[in-house]
Amino acid sequence: MSVTEYEYEQVPLSVYDDHPENRESARAAVLDAPSFITIAEFAAAVGVSGGTARNLLNDGKVPGARRKTPGLAKSTWVVPASAPARYLARFEG
Repeated sequence: MSVTEYEYEQVPLSVYDDHPENRESARAAVLDAPSFITIAEFAAAVGVSGGTARNLLNDGKVPGARRKTPGLAKSTWVVPASAPARYLARFEG
């Protein structure tokens, strides 16, 4: 899932300092950011439940996935959009 125009428009104006040139540089940074997916989207893509997906993440079996704050066990997972394809490629002959 990449950033949509709607999501971009939800960025608070304080990020831009109300200056058009800052707005454009912020827009470019948001739209060029790497694409990430949710755990539910990962689970659906690989055909497992959300709980199984979380177990795969906790066991380090999802390529490229990491915790947003590595030292915290309850930190949010950051899952790249390429993770489902890379995970499934492990099982192709």
